[in-house]
Amino acid sequence: MLRDKLGRYARAYSDSRFWKKIRVYSHKAGFEVLDKALRLYFVLQKPELPYWAKAAVIGALGYFIWPFDTLPDLAPIIGFTDDLTVIGAALATVALQVDEEIKERAHATAERWMGLGPEGEDEDSERRDSEDEIRGDDEV
Repeated sequence: MLRDKLGRYARAYSDSRFWKKIRVYSHKAGFEVLDKALRLYFVLQKPELPYWAKAAVIGALGYFIWPFDTLPDLAPIIGFTDDLTVIGAALATVALQVDEEIKERAHATAERWMGLGPEGEDEDSERRDSEDEIRGDDEV
């Protein structure tokens, strides 16, 4: 399996752990981290994604999930700086794989999770729908 070959950060990744991290830390992480992490998540769902790109994405998302970061996520202001750097590097690596549909989907999902959706929408129900829609098998 791909994750076994990539090291501890990749082994830390699973869909369920990703969504747990999003649920617990989305507001602390902020919109930019959330949007970029979701771009990686959605690009990983593409069946035609090359092996090397999967490796970069899984490693970055595993780092995002890993509880023992270089800068702990609980640290005020700077806690997600290292995560954003790793996620940004992975996005740069797979940039050609991230199409407009993925960008728009990530942006809309991040807005819903941050409570920035259109007025009158039930954000909690939107979040659940979004999570249910995209959650699949934990195996990549």
